[in-house]
Amino acid sequence: MSKKKKSFILLPILAMLLSSCTIYSIVPEDTPETSEDLPTGEYFPSESEEGSDTPYAPTFTLSDEGGSWSDQSNLNIFNNDTFGSTMIAPGVSGTYTFNLVNTSKDEMTFSISLSEENEYDIAMVYKLDRDNTPVVDTWTRANDFKVEKELIGAGASSTFTLYWYWDPDVSDENDTKAGQNGMVYSLTITIDGYIAKFDDDKMTSM
Repeated sequence: MSKKKKSFILLPILAMLLSSCTIYSIVPEDTPETSEDLPTGEYFPSESEEGSDTPYAPTFTLSDEGGSWSDQSNLNIFNNDTFGSTMIAPGVSGTYTFNLVNTSKDEMTFSISLSEENEYDIAMVYKLDRDNTPVVDTWTRANDFKVEKELIGAGASSTFTLYWYWDPDVSDENDTKAGQNGMVYSLTITIDGYIAKFDDDKMTSM
């Protein structure tokens, strides 16, 4: 890939407003009364009796330094040393750390995926570590980002670090259009959990 020089004088023009949102798995506490109330996919109760072979959906919590994900309307994913939490620009990078706790009484497998709203296709790329070990170790676009079949024990927790970077060497034209038009970039993190011993049933919590 050829290198491209950028004039730092364009930085205020290229800087872009940021917002982030999340989607993550929550197990419903009450069984839906009608088929219209069922979540996408097949519904499973959130608990089963000890030793039962009846599939059930896992329970788990997600949090960061700001508290539980469920208490936050937006996650502070894109905080950076240059602009704080409101803007990013080409060449800016940062990290976001979050914790997952398996509150189920059985081992759980889970998947993590990313998706984005990115009108001008700016080159935002990502990596991921779990407990300081790389899980996604090459820079990956959000829509190609997928972690599958990760295992976590009953009552166990893991810490994840999401690395992000706006690659400035992909498209000057897209970067400039994004800044000039005040584009808002939105990232969605989706985490789906399954009880490991029932994983073949492809249970999906909401």
